[in-house]
Amino acid sequence: MIFFLQALPLCAQICVDDYFAINFKSSTVQNRVAMIAAQNNEMLMAGNVFRYNSLLQAGWLTRFSAQGSVLWSKQYYTGTFNFLNFTNIIPADNDNYFITGNIGDVDTTVWPLAHLTEYGLLLKVDKYGNIIWSKILSNIIRPYTFSNINSIDKAKDGSIVLSLSCFTTKQYTAIMHIKNDGTVIWTSLLSSPSRNTGFGNSKLKILSDGDVAIAYDANVSDEDHPYQRKGYCFVCFDGETGDKIWNSFFLNRDTLSLGQAVLGSIENITELPNHNISFITSYASEPVKGDFRKTDKILNFITDGSGIFKQILSYSTMTSSIYASSVTESGNGNRIILMDNGDSSFMMGINVQGEILWQKGYALIGRGQETNCILSTGFGNYFFSSTNNGGSTDPKLIKTDINGNAPCIESSFQATMQDVTSSFFMQKLSINFEKSSGAFSNLASGVYDYAIQGNDICRISCCTDVTDTADEIKLCNMPFYILPNKDTVKNSGTYTSTYKTSKGCDSIVYYNVNFNFTPTAMLGADTCFGTQDSLVLKALAGYNTYTWNGMTSNSDKFVVTQPGDYTLMINNECGAKSDTIHIFKDCAFDIYMPNAFTPNGDGLNDWFRIPPQNYNRLINFTIYNRWGEKIFTTQNLSNGWNGMIKGYPAATGTYVYIIVMKSLDNKTTFTKKGYVTLIR
Repeated sequence: MIFFLQALPLCAQICVDDYFAINFKSSTVQNRVAMIAAQNNEMLMAGNVFRYNSLLQAGWLTRFSAQGSVLWSKQYYTGTFNFLNFTNIIPADNDNYFITGNIGDVDTTVWPLAHLTEYGLLLKVDKYGNIIWSKILSNIIRPYTFSNINSIDKAKDGSIVLSLSCFTTKQYTAIMHIKNDGTVIWTSLLSSPSRNTGFGNSKLKILSDGDVAIAYDANVSDEDHPYQRKGYCFVCFDGETGDKIWNSFFLNRDTLSLGQAVLGSIENITELPNHNISFITSYASEPVKGDFRKTDKILNFITDGSGIFKQILSYSTMTSSIYASSVTESGNGNRIILMDNGDSSFMMGINVQGEILWQKGYALIGRGQETNCILSTGFGNYFFSSTNNGGSTDPKLIKTDINGNAPCIESSFQATMQDVTSSFFMQKLSINFEKSSGAFSNLASGVYDYAIQGNDICRISCCTDVTDTADEIKLCNMPFYILPNKDTVKNSGTYTSTYKTSKGCDSIVYYNVNFNFTPTAMLGADTCFGTQDSLVLKALAGYNTYTWNGMTSNSDKFVVTQPGDYTLMINNECGAKSDTIHIFKDCAFDIYMPNAFTPNGDGLNDWFRIPPQNYNRLINFTIYNRWGEKIFTTQNLSNGWNGMIKGYPAATGTYVYIIVMKSLDNKTTFTKKGYVTLIR
């Protein structure tokens, strides 16, 4: 029995868990890439999963309640390509979401996998993960381009801006401004005059004035400088036109000639309240030896609105390595940086000036931890952690209070801040800027359920979620179903309605909705063996069982080796349908026609038609009078001439007919011409 609890007003005080750690078990190895807040204090996490018993990837999306309950979990695929990879997710409209990634074919016979093709992917999904539309970057920006969407942000008007890494004979960074229906507004390209330039994955941010800031690490070797240059490139575009406004390039003074520096990806761009811009990344002047993570400090670049740098802050610890895996904004220029050293997880809050507000370690969740996907909310912070082996079947979801406290998994952590502005300088970096075309086309994609289940490691709470499962809802020949929460669903799957308990936790009801339709049983026209020894009959795929000549099977195919009648019957909860096909030994039959008929209405020989014993496929049957005028024609083998012309009886006499037919295997076309006498 299901009890529905009355939803509390949104303004009511919500009592939620102070902190928890949940260990999830998933059906295959997976990794997470981004987590965002959804409606009703819920969370949406995007990532990727390995297909079962395969090295091929599929996209992954899971929705959690504020207390970490799994509301639904799905994986995404396409039959067009064998590899699909999600990179980011942002809110769209009406509890819908945009997901970015790349898609293509890979060669699984080599390791590491060789990407044969790779194209940008953009999806829009609803609150239950159902695909609204799926698009691929089909009009390639350059011939033979590999394109990978790295970052996405949404403008005030609902349009979105994407940054992509594109590869041809050299590398490009592409910025695309797109309407919320996937129509491209403009595309701008950045590249280096030198083919020896490599760009890292780019991060973008739409600023308050609508302009677009992007940042990425760059590795440059060119004729203008006798050394390899490793640094960070920051660029700003006009949001309306896509024109470049400014660009800056920052290098460390100590690594100009050595080229040993390790530059982490830009994890965050924040526009500060004074319109300065902050870029956060990881860095090391040389790789940290022996550790999973190779950087030893977190850098906070602060520039003014024109890209001129004002300050660079460094955060480091007494441990040998530290890496910023994810950053989230917590309001008024404050941010929370999620970090790890490949073994333990850490979190640090900083203010608008970059000063450390608080810092916490979480060693008690286990050793060998790699972090990602941090989310800050008004009632706590969330992040994911898993073993650092390139993927895991047991991700952990951690929730702390707003200051990072989670005593049951907490450990000591000490980071210090240092002003390192003098260690870096700006240098000119030649960049080619050009406009380009680019368009997305529709791509058929599909969705499967993906199994994931959690168990608490620890939890301090004032209430817990209550879950229940309603009886299965079986529907026949219905285009949609309205859930108790007034959501309209059109696809079979598991859906949730969420209510609030008296203390503010969730009462979650799971609904298994199964859409079904009266089956279709179609075997097509009669056919023949001819020179073949066997034939394969094919029914419409997707049904659980098929009955072939009285024998039940789960296959939509049936092999026949003898001439005769074959019957298919399909049953489901919505009814039953059947169809019969005759298989002939021969494929062509002689055409025998009567030479006279008597259309006098006595019920005997009143029609002139092709005898039903003729099994050829009719192309055309035409009758002419003695002056060559067409008086009757049909393409239907069951039709015939009743001796009438334009509603009047035709005169007694001789008429000419021409019959064009094809053999049952469609290999032979033959024509028969003859005469018929109409007798009255």
